[in-house]
Amino acid sequence: DWNTGCTCRPSKTSTKLHEVLKYAPQTNLYKIQQRQRVRWVIDEIFLSHHETCECSCPFQSPR
Repeated sequence: DWNTGCTCRPSKTSTKLHEVLKYAPQTNLYKIQQRQRVRWVIDEIFLSHHETCECSCPFQSPR
């Protein structure tokens, strides 16, 4: 915590799959001078989640 001087680190992490909506330009090789079209596509990404954290504070015993 920034106010108490404690520092925390993840002690257990997991990787989870998420579906996200992504803004993607549509490429068109023949109509270069026309305004580029855009579309929304669903993409899958993996994010790391901190399930538990261990904190150490200068004024308290480690947890």
